[in-house]
Amino acid sequence: MAGKKSDAEVSAVLSKISKNHLECVICHERYNEPKILECLHNFCERCLATYQKSSGDPSIIKCPVCRKKMTFAPGTDVVATLKTNFHLVSMVEDFTLQEQLTQPEAEKMICELCTEHQEAKSRCMDCQFFICPSCKAIHQRISGMAGHDIVALDTLRSGAVGLRSKAHDEPPCERHRGEKKRFYCLTCNQLICRDCTVVEHRDPTHKFTTVDEAAARGRETTRGLCHKVQKNLKIFEEASTELTKMNTDMEKSMVLARQKVTDQAARERRKIALIEASIAIDISKRQNIHTQLLSQAGVKITSQTSSKTLPPTKDASALMYSKQLQEKLANLDSSLRAFGNTIESLLETHDTLDDLSSDLQSAAAQKADEDKSKVGTSLDHLFDSIELRKSTIKEVCKMTSDDVLHMRQTLETTSDAVKSSSNVDFLSLHPVLDSHLRVLFAQSPRTLPLGYSKMVFKSSNDTALGEITFGGSPTWTFAREIKLDGGRKINSMATSSDDEILVSSHAYLQIFRTTGDLDRWTNKRFYGGLITAFPGGDTFCCRVHVHGMSIQLYSNACSMLKSYAVPSAVEQDGSQISLGHPVNMAYYRDREIIISYSNWKGIIVVDTSNGSMVRKIPVDIEPDFLACTSRGRILVASREPARVECLDENYASSFTIHPTVTGSSHWKRVICSGLCRNSWDTIYVAVSREGGIHIHQYTSCGSFNGCLSSSTISQPIVGIGVTGNGTLVVAEQNSSKLKLFEMLHEEVAL
Repeated sequence: MAGKKSDAEVSAVLSKISKNHLECVICHERYNEPKILECLHNFCERCLATYQKSSGDPSIIKCPVCRKKMTFAPGTDVVATLKTNFHLVSMVEDFTLQEQLTQPEAEKMICELCTEHQEAKSRCMDCQFFICPSCKAIHQRISGMAGHDIVALDTLRSGAVGLRSKAHDEPPCERHRGEKKRFYCLTCNQLICRDCTVVEHRDPTHKFTTVDEAAARGRETTRGLCHKVQKNLKIFEEASTELTKMNTDMEKSMVLARQKVTDQAARERRKIALIEASIAIDISKRQNIHTQLLSQAGVKITSQTSSKTLPPTKDASALMYSKQLQEKLANLDSSLRAFGNTIESLLETHDTLDDLSSDLQSAAAQKADEDKSKVGTSLDHLFDSIELRKSTIKEVCKMTSDDVLHMRQTLETTSDAVKSSSNVDFLSLHPVLDSHLRVLFAQSPRTLPLGYSKMVFKSSNDTALGEITFGGSPTWTFAREIKLDGGRKINSMATSSDDEILVSSHAYLQIFRTTGDLDRWTNKRFYGGLITAFPGGDTFCCRVHVHGMSIQLYSNACSMLKSYAVPSAVEQDGSQISLGHPVNMAYYRDREIIISYSNWKGIIVVDTSNGSMVRKIPVDIEPDFLACTSRGRILVASREPARVECLDENYASSFTIHPTVTGSSHWKRVICSGLCRNSWDTIYVAVSREGGIHIHQYTSCGSFNGCLSSSTISQPIVGIGVTGNGTLVVAEQNSSKLKLFEMLHEEVAL
């Protein structure tokens, strides 16, 4: 038959599809009622239910593949709540049918309606039964089935007709008997029938359209998101390539550093051995000198020699001698007694010297053992620091590779759904697909600081051996300061991507360049307030006037364009809560800003084009400082205790930063006094404590990357910011000064 593939070819294709797409990774069998998670991974409903029961919290489910967490309200039937992937169901059914159609000729298809087990020659695409010629005739004579589409098996095998059942294209409505779901409610994101459009989903509360129109719109939206994620995938692939290179550099640096550490340890051990030998030689020299003195005195040291044996000092026969002789003998006796005392002292010194020699040798051996132990400990510590850095790079490299793989799989899954799924199946998946695509688009790749993989060993002349230092740590240098004329007190400060510094004081709104030059200012009195900068466009600044509770937009020429009242209350738990006055503000996305208030633990998203509240976001900490990343994440920092939360696209916490300063205690508490990020989404947190200001730098994933501690910064500060050219700006409140710092990267070459 023309265009028909061989059984071997079909089997090979089907086998590949089954392995990659149609098998549950839990049971390794073909999907049975597959449920799709937010991460777009699919699992059999029964497998997922069993897996969920084994977890500790019944309201939380973690994907068995990527570990992404989904949280549900307590008491919710988690698995039943998940969407069924009907597109995957259709694929499994088509695959199963294709297997049946391509089985060997010896195994004939049997009619599924009659009891005579006749060979089936056709298939009813509505009832999904294989039927023989006799049953086909009966089937077509029944009034309720006369319109069913019956297709010959040879036609199905040729591929001229699709295998999909018509029942999938117009599913019945569960609420209204006899009605088909031919419409789609755009408000509820669900399929509805004609009766639904006039009962549960009627205008003007609900907006609906036909299934075909909704699917066409949805596919277009999903294609657009796929295109954006494809661009983001390239960024992740570049990050993965860079991390792989860093891993290679780390391997090279590690080999050199380990060898240098090992050589230094060997030198230190040789030095310890030489010191021990030198002590033994000094002791031996003194023993030899002492032995020579005893020998010159006529004393020979043996094991039988007693330290108390003295020459006789007096003899009875001396009385018989003459007086003169007696005097000589007396002098001799005196000399002998003195000699005896000397001998006794030398013998005692000999015993003392033996004891001292033993003690010194024991002490020297103990000191050598301690030094050798310190060398071993230092060696282990240095090797641990090398291995820790190596494992960190490998872990980040692995996570980024997993992210790239997941993005590719998501794009493949989504593209397949867009191209091959029916309108009904696509619309059932559309909310899940688009939601996850938006998450992937907003996701930033995991990065490590410049030079993170490079290391060098600096040796020392003691048992500490030295230290491993790493290249790429940020080094800041003071560049210049800008002082406001007239000593005007700084109320708020913001930076822009155009290397501008916006300063709000009790008199003016002024714009400075990073060179220190005043560029322009408002021509009207400015009574404090919060400010932030939009990235380009015809407005550069949005100002929230604290006293007047208004949003004021200014053009590049510093003329006011619009003014709106900021939201003053929110509804929570059925009651209105007064927000108080604005505390902090930051640019969010498009023309939106986020504002925190004094009386509510949360954030308000405001559309500056009309001043309306877009959404409210409760948070767990006091929102004293705000910033937003380039990919839509919100950074919230509390003043005390110092803490930073990063909220993802769904406003859930993705990571937490707890800034600390060495030596801090309860009477030297750490307080957050500023928050910002640069164009690469590097996070900067200003923390103050007794003794000075520290500005910590963190990666976009929240990993600590360095600290600026400068004696030139005076407390208190009202904010920090980084301009487009990377200049760090610190605003001192009382001194009316802006301190500018430039960052240098020190690369360590091995």
